[in-house]
Amino acid sequence: MNTVQVTVKYYNLVLEATKKRSETLSVPEGTTLRTLLLYLSERYGRQFREMILSEGDASAPSVSPHARIFLDGDAVSEGILDRSLEDGAEISIFMAISGGS
Repeated sequence: MNTVQVTVKYYNLVLEATKKRSETLSVPEGTTLRTLLLYLSERYGRQFREMILSEGDASAPSVSPHARIFLDGDAVSEGILDRSLEDGAEISIFMAISGGS
């Protein structure tokens, strides 16, 4: 089975959940961003999943409205979640932070 290498970078609250700034993963060729997020939510547990994924269809969840995900520097929209990841892809995951008064 062919694989591709992807780098995932974690910021702010997501960094606290994963306890790491980044990691490079080898995933099967054809893996989608949605599948990668499901894998990461299994790996890092409930706190990560609740921050990043919204409730709904467990097999095809959406990204939480409070999470921000970038793929190769571009903001990810719902349609991009099912795009296959390419070798060398860089995914950045963080929580939107709002300011106080």
